[in-house]
Amino acid sequence: MENRIIKAEIIHKARAFGLYKEKWQLVNGRVSTFSIIHHPGSVAIVPLLDDDKIVMEYQFRASVKANIWEIPAGTLEIGEEAKECAKRELIEEIGYQAEKIIPLGEILLAPGYSDEKMKLFLAEGLTPCNASPDADEIIQAVPISIDKVITMIKDGEILDAGTIVALFKFFSIRGIEI
Repeated sequence: MENRIIKAEIIHKARAFGLYKEKWQLVNGRVSTFSIIHHPGSVAIVPLLDDDKIVMEYQFRASVKANIWEIPAGTLEIGEEAKECAKRELIEEIGYQAEKIIPLGEILLAPGYSDEKMKLFLAEGLTPCNASPDADEIIQAVPISIDKVITMIKDGEILDAGTIVALFKFFSIRGIEI
C-alpha cells in the first residue's frame, strides 16, 4: 500500500500559487487532512561580479514586516524554463544580464506545507542593464564582498533560507571556507 490522495479542494487561489485542503490515506491505514500550498516553482541566483562581489538585494518583505537581505529570486511563469526565469529575474530585480547561468542544484523550501521546489543558479559574466522590478518591489542592489557576505550569514543579517543554501553551494564549488 502507498500513501494516496483521497480528495483535494482548493481553499484559495492566488496569482502564483494555491492553498489546498487534501485528504490522504496513509500507509499506516490512517486518513489525514493536510493544508498544502501548491507552487509552480522558483529560482534563486547568486550574481557574481568580475571583482568577486555578490550582488545582494535589500528589500521589504511584508510577510516578516521587515527589509531583508536576499539574492535575486522569483517564481516560474507557466511553461517557463528555470534557466530563463533566472535570466529574467536578474534583469528585472538587479539590472544585470548574465553571460553564464550555472546550475547549483535544487531545494524544497518548506516541505511541511508547500511543494515549492527552488532551483539554484550561479550567474557570471554580468553586464549592467536597466532593472524593471515589479511595482511592489523596492529593491536596493548592493555588491558585497564574499567575506562580508559570510560574516552577514554568521551574524544573522542574512536569514533567507534559499539565499543561504545557494550561497553555501556556491562557496562549496569554489572551495571557500566558511
